[in-house]
Amino acid sequence: MSTLIVNITDLYTQHFGTKPTILGEFKNQPAEGSIARDPKVEKSKETIIGNNGSIIKETYLDTEIWLPIRLKFIDGTMFYLPYATIRISGSKTFIKTPLAERKGSVKELFNTDDYKITIKGFFIDKTNRSLPVEDLAKLEKLFNSNTRCYLENAISNLFLKNEDAVVITSFELPEVEGGKLSLRPFVMQLESDSVFELIVQ
Repeated sequence: MSTLIVNITDLYTQHFGTKPTILGEFKNQPAEGSIARDPKVEKSKETIIGNNGSIIKETYLDTEIWLPIRLKFIDGTMFYLPYATIRISGSKTFIKTPLAERKGSVKELFNTDDYKITIKGFFIDKTNRSLPVEDLAKLEKLFNSNTRCYLENAISNLFLKNEDAVVITSFELPEVEGGKLSLRPFVMQLESDSVFELIVQ
């Protein structure tokens, strides 16, 4: 039986041009919210939970996964993205009013825009070592379902409240040149979707 050896960091750099930000290994200090363990143990298969209940590290198929990403849909479907990184950006819209014969302007906050979320990663078929058809089919189904979903990630949980959801606005499957058939890079764009109450008077 052959062994599939993959360096996720090298693959990420090859396909996306930058290196992913990876938290350091547990060595001398326990992760926030975790149970203190022997500092000589550099790797642990325990799940590390942060103080806010978010999963910081867990073990998936005997691989340590930092900051795992889960997309949960209303119908109960869950999309687990273990080999991925996440980027969140936010912006505000201000109305600027110039001041007569003075330097600068008066800035009034008009609104806070939705969070823009980018998820980059890989679909990997470790079972059949073939094209990850199941993950690709799930991505196609979820994208065309036009439904909101809930994002679970240690970083995004700091910005999205419990009632906030996200919507998938676009995705991309970059071309693979000379790569492995069982590895498929992807880029997914999402936006936050908050719930509002409309009061008619």
